[in-house]
This record gives sequence, C-alpha cells and structure tokens, in this order.
Amino acid sequence: MNEKELNRLTVINVADGSKVGEVERAYVDPKRKNIVGFAIDTGGGLFSPESAVMADTIEVHSLGSGALTLDSATPRGGETTARYDDLVDLASLHGHEVYTDDGTHLGKIDRIEFDERTFALASFTVPSGLMGGGHAVPIGEVLTIGPELVIVSRGAGERARQTATSG
Repeated sequence: MNEKELNRLTVINVADGSKVGEVERAYVDPKRKNIVGFAIDTGGGLFSPESAVMADTIEVHSLGSGALTLDSATPRGGETTARYDDLVDLASLHGHEVYTDDGTHLGKIDRIEFDERTFALASFTVPSGLMGGGHAVPIGEVLTIGPELVIVSRGAGERARQTATSG
C-alpha cells in the first residue's frame, strides 16, 4: 500500500459497524521505520469543532483498500501520543530530499510503500528523469530518516544511477 491511499480513508469500528471517522495522518517511527499510529478525524460537522483521536497500530483490526478497521470506537493511541515528538508524519516524507551516505543527491521522494499488515515501511520511490518512472529504494537500504532528508546506502545510489542510464 502507498501513503496516498491512506488520505481520508474511512475508519470503521468492527465491533458495532459504526464509522469512527477518516484517517487524517499516519505517524512513522523514523528509527524503527514503521507506522506506529494514526490520527483519525472524527469530524463533528458544521456546528461542532472537528476533533482527532489517536489510534496505535496495535488497536487496528485490519487495513484494506476501502477502510481502516479498529477493534473499538474509542482507541487510546497511548504510544503514538506519548512519542508524538519523536514521530514523523508519513505524508511529510513525500518530497524529502534523498542522499546517499557518500553525498550523492538522488532526488525527492515521490512515493512511499508500506506493508498494510505489519505497517513496516517497504520502499521509497525517487523519480528518475523527466519521463517519469523511478527507482524504488528498499527500506533496508535507508540508513536515516531525518526531519528534512533521507540518507540511503551508497549501493542504493549506484542502482538508481544504473536505472537512470539504462531506462
């Protein structure tokens, strides 16, 4: 699944079949390189202020193309809330500059893939050239996810250059 598919995804309580809200944000632990929680917009409508609740991934029943399902209508989001300052908004990684550890600039992140069962990040795609397409960098080659930049292994850079010259 990619980060764009999460935007405004319906959130459902499987215990009673009620709609809880919509996914507003997904939060990533940059050290573990996985999604740890979600902010859910429970939107109160025109006459009520909008509000968001947090849900940790452990409170998620399932994630599919049509909805994120929770085991409860009232998730606690304890880990996500407690670690909020250490987490990164998944969508904010889109557009981060990517460099290799030897200083080669590869471009900006265009797409982020993750496993919808484990919530582990799987890869970042960096466009290669003007004709579109891109080079997927497996998460195993990502050394650092920083607040502004992503650093990948030298080998990831070499493969990206090979893809750009052969494509």
